[in-house]
Amino acid sequence: SDGTTAAREISEEERAWFAAASKEAFIDETAVMKQIGAFLMQDSIEGATEEEMVQTKAELLEELQDIVENVDRARDLKAIGGLPVLLSLITCKHQPLRWRAAEVLAVVVQNNIQVQEWALEGNCLPPLLTLCEDSDSLCTTKAVLALSSLVQNFSAGSQALKQANGHQVVGRLASSSDTKTSTKALRLMKVLCDDVSSCQRAINVGALQSVLSSLKSEDDASREAALELMHAISTHVALLPTNEHVLQIQVSIQERLKFIRELIGEDRESVLEEEHLCDSLQQTLGTPNAAVLDAAIVGANDTANTNEPEKQEPILALPAPR
Repeated sequence: SDGTTAAREISEEERAWFAAASKEAFIDETAVMKQIGAFLMQDSIEGATEEEMVQTKAELLEELQDIVENVDRARDLKAIGGLPVLLSLITCKHQPLRWRAAEVLAVVVQNNIQVQEWALEGNCLPPLLTLCEDSDSLCTTKAVLALSSLVQNFSAGSQALKQANGHQVVGRLASSSDTKTSTKALRLMKVLCDDVSSCQRAINVGALQSVLSSLKSEDDASREAALELMHAISTHVALLPTNEHVLQIQVSIQERLKFIRELIGEDRESVLEEEHLCDSLQQTLGTPNAAVLDAAIVGANDTANTNEPEKQEPILALPAPR
């Protein structure tokens, strides 16, 4: 004998038991969601302080998030009317509930077009855009996360966000001093930059300045998000190499490539994707022209010395060739 045992065939009784157990688990989980939703809708409970209510709701939102990680349970949230509950918490006065509700919504809609459609029809954009203006950086980060999940691979969501002044909101967050917020905003802006007019709008709200700032970041994810956005923009529009921001981006890419190519071993391997993005962009944008760069620097210094309003150099030429 080789020590192995032939697989035993599962009996009909065992199959029936497993099916019943699975059904029971399904019913229990859905029932838990209903109970959580009912509690989250309550403003107060006799004998409980406001602080205790907030703490309990925060814990229940975490439990709800664990449940809706399952795609089927995410769909069930619609069946039990869970969206209005989340949207009401996203706009409530309690910070721990605002960001957790946005995070649950992000999980619910991600890569699920049926739920994305439901959320969009349920008017989820206004409260999420309001949360983007929150004074708390964690709230704004989760708001961008939810928006990103809503529009990812969902053109109707992307178009709705554009029509709701999304470029302006996302552009402001892309320049945030909070690295997590700015990185997620850069990635969201990339999704919005799917045609010429969208790229032009992104540039008009400061996308190139945000890219330039993030390229100088020590955070790997931030730099990659900036490079990916720049790649999306340069795919649709041709950027004039005489523009100051384009020139500085060319310089940053050139310096980054030089740094990367001096790395060896695991350090080099860890930034291969970034190197590929830099190399691809350098081929698209070209290398900085020293004479033009010097002229731009002199012009910027002259403007600063004379206190004259800064003249905006043209950025766009024609749409990028296909």
